[in-house]
Amino acid sequence: ILNTHLPTDTIHTDNILDPLIVRTALSNNCTRGSNAHFGHGNGLRDQEPLEEELRLHADAYSTSPSVEYDIVDTSNATYVDEDPHVLLKFDWNARSMYKDTVVQQKAQESKPKFSLASFFSSFFKPRFSRRIAMATAAPEEPSPTNMLMYALPHQTDRLLQYSFPGKPESSTTTTNLPCTITLHGHACFVQGNSWIMREDLDDTNFLTKRIPDVTSIERIANALQTDIGYELPPEYQAGAGDTYFLGKMLAKLGRIILITQELTMLSEMKSADAVQDYYVHENKQDVTEPQAQDLLTALQGVDLPTETEISNAMTRLRDALTVWITADAKTPFIYDVSWGGIVSCGCNWNGNATRGFCNNRFPDCPCMQDAGMNFGNGFYNDHHFHYGYFIYSAAVVAKFDPEWGRKYFERVLLFVRDIANPSFADQYFTVFRHKDWYLGSSWASGTATLGGEPFLNGRNQESSSEAINGYEAIGLYGSVMVTAFQLAEDTEQTKIAAEVRDVGRLLCATEIRSADRYWHVLHGDDAEHTIYPSEYQPSAVGMMWNTMVQFQTWFGGDPFLAYGIQLLPITAASERRDGVKWAQQMYPDFANSCEGSDMCTNDGWSVLQFYMLAVVGHRTAALKLANNLPLEVYTTVGGNGHSKTNTLWFISTRPDVEVALVTDTDFVIPEHHVKEYLTDCDCPDTCTNAQLAFDASGNSCESRIKYLMNNFAKTQHDACHQVGGAEFPDACGGCDPDRCADPPKEAIEQKSPEETKEDEFCPPCGNSICLDNKKNQCPPSLAAPYLCLSSGGCSMTAWDSGSCSKCCKLTEQCFQPFEPFPAPIAPTLPPVAAEPVVPAPTQSSPDEPVPVLIKEKKEEPESLADSCPMCTVEECLNTKVNQCPRSLGAPFLCLAGNAYGGCSPTPW
Repeated sequence: ILNTHLPTDTIHTDNILDPLIVRTALSNNCTRGSNAHFGHGNGLRDQEPLEEELRLHADAYSTSPSVEYDIVDTSNATYVDEDPHVLLKFDWNARSMYKDTVVQQKAQESKPKFSLASFFSSFFKPRFSRRIAMATAAPEEPSPTNMLMYALPHQTDRLLQYSFPGKPESSTTTTNLPCTITLHGHACFVQGNSWIMREDLDDTNFLTKRIPDVTSIERIANALQTDIGYELPPEYQAGAGDTYFLGKMLAKLGRIILITQELTMLSEMKSADAVQDYYVHENKQDVTEPQAQDLLTALQGVDLPTETEISNAMTRLRDALTVWITADAKTPFIYDVSWGGIVSCGCNWNGNATRGFCNNRFPDCPCMQDAGMNFGNGFYNDHHFHYGYFIYSAAVVAKFDPEWGRKYFERVLLFVRDIANPSFADQYFTVFRHKDWYLGSSWASGTATLGGEPFLNGRNQESSSEAINGYEAIGLYGSVMVTAFQLAEDTEQTKIAAEVRDVGRLLCATEIRSADRYWHVLHGDDAEHTIYPSEYQPSAVGMMWNTMVQFQTWFGGDPFLAYGIQLLPITAASERRDGVKWAQQMYPDFANSCEGSDMCTNDGWSVLQFYMLAVVGHRTAALKLANNLPLEVYTTVGGNGHSKTNTLWFISTRPDVEVALVTDTDFVIPEHHVKEYLTDCDCPDTCTNAQLAFDASGNSCESRIKYLMNNFAKTQHDACHQVGGAEFPDACGGCDPDRCADPPKEAIEQKSPEETKEDEFCPPCGNSICLDNKKNQCPPSLAAPYLCLSSGGCSMTAWDSGSCSKCCKLTEQCFQPFEPFPAPIAPTLPPVAAEPVVPAPTQSSPDEPVPVLIKEKKEEPESLADSCPMCTVEECLNTKVNQCPRSLGAPFLCLAGNAYGGCSPTPW
């Protein structure tokens, strides 16, 4: 291009220090012309119009682009007939290449010349002279419309010519230049120094604008009788679990309370007119008098939770949330100065699901060292997922307890600021941590790397729906807090809460539009907004990367996982998120995958299948199917954020569909089996470990029973009876639940003399030893349960008197209820900048200090090989330190620290 199209009017200089600036443009010069994207029929595409346009716009280039937004006040007379919306502006801050180079060069000509001799003697050998050529045809003052940029499909949908208050009018125009293919569809040229796009905003509603289907009321009321008593697991109540599943469970309880309150309030209304007035007042859809009367009649025939039950549920939610957002949690949240954010300290849990304690205390924070712990929370992975659930729960509590909301407003704002801080004046939190304003969506990945190197495909986001949920929660929280501060007549805090509300609504709206374009895939005649080539057959993207899309998840490749992760949780935003056209395309594949795998039901993903069945037009069938799901699915990894109440509620409030999806099923309610695990075949005295391990024609009784359970969906009872009663009654009869026969003599568990001797020399450890962190440094998994009390060593096998003078054996009984660790003592959170949009705490000192981890540089965890190199000969022969068993059952020797002299089967 330089050789062919160099302007004839150029400036020449022999000054080697003048900048050489070359503007380049990539174009596909396909030589055969057969490529459908780049060719033109059977010939070459004419590139001359593109090259000419690029030359015309070559002078303008972008510097430090910015994003601005303006919430349109629809109460203003100018916009009274418009729906709530925001004007989003991209300002490219275009500058003139001519002005920044040639003009500046002319200004420098009068200055003293640089000494080439001294320059060359210091840096180069004088081998050549350089001639710089620059065009002088550019205008003295570049036009702001000269900027040429590529716009993605979701942007060209919404580009406007509009004026911002106090800003020059945008002169954005599209061009007739050919578009180019990108991962996100056709990118097309747009001319203009700034872009302005209109984003429509939804109202902030917790539930729905629509009354529930009256045929569902009895089912919902029955579900509430159980769900209203929902309690978080004990370790989560004490603040010792992970923040992702905790957040899901908190929000789950919050939605149960919301639905209970909604139905209770409606049931207390005296007339259909009152119901109609309520829906109008709450900015919901119009309800006819017959609909209102039918709803009241249905509510009068059911029993709803009592006021005491509702109050108790709210207390459980408020107490659990308060533990986590103050310094009372066993794994407290801390402020990380390295990246400017709130992260969980992390808990090395020592115990089981109901009893135990954290082996660490602040400032020992494993989440800051282990990128795999807590889904990488310490490395800023998925913060908008995790904290969105927290913020949603806080919104529910504040809705019913405004005083609590005002008291902990600054605390909850820490989570808002971490994922959605809109102010550069806030020096303690990055601005919009996860949001990619150009794509409209977010990136979930944080600072974690793969073996110390960045991921080859760039950043990624899996669950578009959980990103939407996080931003929806911010809008709800801001809306609730506006009311809370209005009640207290606090004008300043009301303004701040309103800003939080509006930022959340904007983030949610842009996330939904991008999810609909880039995660929800349309095919065939309905694909008027086609993004991906026809070779990509799924109807959803499971994982979006900078340079790749995948139909899979981090936790599995089943289609129902890739679809399901784009659908949870089910909230008010789901209706706008899950368009009917897309739902009707994706449902058959989703349903086929789900119905072909017991895992879909066993792990809770069928909840979302039945919800989507209502979306595509089969609400009645979906209600029946969801009502038939066993309650256990709501405790699984895929279902523990749902509840039966919430599932039935949102199915019952899905809108009617003009043309329902035609399916190939009669919606016969299937008999689902919740996955069972082999324990003792209901024969605790005879189906012992030795009996399960006993040989039955080449395979153990245990392996035969598990084979039937895993491959033929047999229940434990049926599988045990088939193996122990029908197929191998002599070998496995001790595991036949119908008779629990005596096991074969060879399978009767008897302790060997060696085992008896072990028990005598290494009796069970007492509680005082179990909880003594200086003496007991053994792994909580009990992989090396024999503790040498004289050296602190841990072994997989019992110590002998020659290696250890006194030992004891760690058992499950070592696990005590939550140890009352005191709250971590740490500095308080530093104040924020002078005038942030979402300010720092206004109190002189918060009620509870937020721990602050001072960490100047986040380092990658060192490899296990580096942390535990081979012991030297001297270390091996030092019997005072090395008390590890010669069997090498616990070969990793601790040479410094509290565990000095300790032995472990895995690296320290």
